[in-house]
Amino acid sequence: MNKEKDLEKDIAQYDTFDEKWMVIHNRICFGVFLVAVIIEFITSFFPEIVGDIFRISRKEYIAEFVINPGIKMLIFVLISFLMVKGERRKNENSKLIISLCFTGVGMVIYALHGHFDAMFVPLIASIIITTMYGQYKITSIVTSVVLIGVIIWRYTGETNADFIFLLVMIIGIYCISLAIIMYERQKMKFEKRKDEKNANMRDYLEREVNTDTLTRLYNRKALRSSFDQLLELEEKENNWFVMIDLNHFKELNDSFGHDAGDKCLQYFANILKKNTKDERFKAFRYGGDEFSIILLDSNAEEVYHVCKEICDEVERESMKKTGISFGACFGFAKYQEGMTISELVRNADSALYKAKNMESHICKYNY
Repeated sequence: MNKEKDLEKDIAQYDTFDEKWMVIHNRICFGVFLVAVIIEFITSFFPEIVGDIFRISRKEYIAEFVINPGIKMLIFVLISFLMVKGERRKNENSKLIISLCFTGVGMVIYALHGHFDAMFVPLIASIIITTMYGQYKITSIVTSVVLIGVIIWRYTGETNADFIFLLVMIIGIYCISLAIIMYERQKMKFEKRKDEKNANMRDYLEREVNTDTLTRLYNRKALRSSFDQLLELEEKENNWFVMIDLNHFKELNDSFGHDAGDKCLQYFANILKKNTKDERFKAFRYGGDEFSIILLDSNAEEVYHVCKEICDEVERESMKKTGISFGACFGFAKYQEGMTISELVRNADSALYKAKNMESHICKYNY
């Protein structure tokens, strides 16, 4: 159950990282758009560039290089912005759409000034950034769009060296991006396996520390922890503690030996396990031939029934299973608000003492 909760937590955390990166991706897209528009607008104030290089008026330059591409880029930015709003962030397709929008902004810039090598940087960035999502599909689609765009705007019918170099660079960046994704995935798998191994080791050590070696029941240390949890419960009513003692166990050990005694303890522990499978119940080896059970959210009749089932099975089956006939006595007490654990144990122990002189071998402590 705890592993399932941890897995759900890991998945939720992973999704949160992706959603945060989508927001960052959108902001980068907006930043590139803003910088491009500002640079083009500032450039329009330099007549030596506008007139001498582009041979157009300042108004024509603003219309062709600021307003027209600015509107196109703004459309991509707005679509990207919509993808990071609310529940859309949880949609897997939103990652692809945001990636394509950023590529679209890069394409607009490249279409304007493709003859400048520096204008290719946003397209390269659009491919590399997709590696953060760790999905081959997104990176492959974005790379395909970049390749198609470059071929449309740069291919003139002749396969010159610059054009081939550009295509090789795109493919190279794509291969590097796939390698990064593959490495990160392998790294994540390794980290996950390592975390699982460490978690399993912690669980094993915790079980061993809290488990009795002979009977494999919870031990006295685990009982103290369960008592602490009992005190922290909001609902403290209807919680019970049972003390159990095997009848004449010292004589049994003296007559049949300690190996036979251990066998009887293990057999009795198995009966306890079988009858305390309910998640509200927990069985412990208190020490020696004494055992105990904590029963949460139960009534006196239910507690008595559990004790009776265990008592009857021991008396009925012990001879068949161990070759030795033996029985057990049970004393149980209810936890009451304000009571200390010492008082609870003392009350159950008092009921156990009385049970030794009762025919049923089961006694409830009466307040």
